[in-house]
Amino acid sequence: MTQSGTGHDPSATEYLPQQPGEPTIVYVREKPHWGRRLLVFIGVTGLVVASVIALSAVNLLPNFLRNPLFEPHVPKQPPLRAPLPWRPDGAALRPEVQRLALEFGYQY
Repeated sequence: MTQSGTGHDPSATEYLPQQPGEPTIVYVREKPHWGRRLLVFIGVTGLVVASVIALSAVNLLPNFLRNPLFEPHVPKQPPLRAPLPWRPDGAALRPEVQRLALEFGYQY
């Protein structure tokens, strides 16, 4: 089936097993083309960029994409001797609790 001088690789041609009464099916494997792979890569990259632009246009991007640096939150420490806001009588922490807090690194 192959012709000499056509540049066709005979090892790329295969035959599927023929069933009785069925026509012979011949298929040819094409060599991979770097140009097609490049076009697919450019297309996928374009889709990703277009998705990011579209999501940012409608303000659906998460905030970490705008500022990816982690900024830790340091909570304010109320003074240990200050009145406690959740106590109805406005009492402060007991002296034993204040001493333990100082041992764990809290400051007045």
